[in-house]
Amino acid sequence: MSKKDNRKNKKKPAVSGKQLTGRLDVTRSGMGYVIIEGRDTDILVRPNAFNTAMHGDTVTVQLVDGNGRGGRQQGEVTGVLERKQTSFMGKIQKSAQFAFFVADAEKPMPDIYIPLDKLNGANDGDTVIVRLEQWEKNKKPSGSVIQVINPEDASDL
Repeated sequence: MSKKDNRKNKKKPAVSGKQLTGRLDVTRSGMGYVIIEGRDTDILVRPNAFNTAMHGDTVTVQLVDGNGRGGRQQGEVTGVLERKQTSFMGKIQKSAQFAFFVADAEKPMPDIYIPLDKLNGANDGDTVIVRLEQWEKNKKPSGSVIQVINPEDASDL
């Protein structure tokens, strides 16, 4: 069996069945930790297990068998109960058929798909504020431009 075949057959960690509620803290490196009130240790969540959660969101997390860094319990986000933030500032990257929003954020977050009819007059490279409108598991989040920031105003921010 080749190395490639062996990787393909690796099993996902088994789900232990226990769900907890806490706040997702995403580090600059992109790793996540769910902080649960009253619990001494947080739960390690790898970026591919965030599902649709972002830094600061209140989430439900399912514990999985197996430990992560330093023996820390691992988990997978199963739901977002409350978003910390739904509007973000960043830049528009526009093509002929669609546009993406790239956030000016300290914490890693996915680019947001913006349909051309939801650009609200924004052009390629403009600084804007975007509202997250929809995000389904295994898909890119989508949103709309709610404000185009004038270049003179952007220098004050």
